Amino acid sequence: MIVGTILAPPPPATRSADAGSDAPSDTPAVHDPHLRSVLAEELAAERRAQERLLLQRQRFDLSNERRAELIREEGAIRDMLMAFLKDEDANLKKWIELI
Repeated sequence: MIVGTILAPPPPATRSADAGSDAPSDTPAVHDPHLRSVLAEELAAERRAQERLLLQRQRFDLSNERRAELIREEGAIRDMLMAFLKDEDANLKKWIELI
């Protein structure tokens, strides 16, 4: 971020043309070409940082979705195993009663 940058108010020709509005635009214009290039570089760097952050968030979300799916699958398999063992136990008890 640039500290101490001097920004001039926009010239009268670049003011907002809202249906006869005479209010100046809130966006200051930068007349110095060096400052423009520095600001453009900073904006590009900020955009790249935002894109990296978005990519990191997407990767994190995908990782959490995969993990949640694995946990759901584990729960379903555990429930099936418990049902199988319960049925197996009931079958063993019936077998013992026959003897």
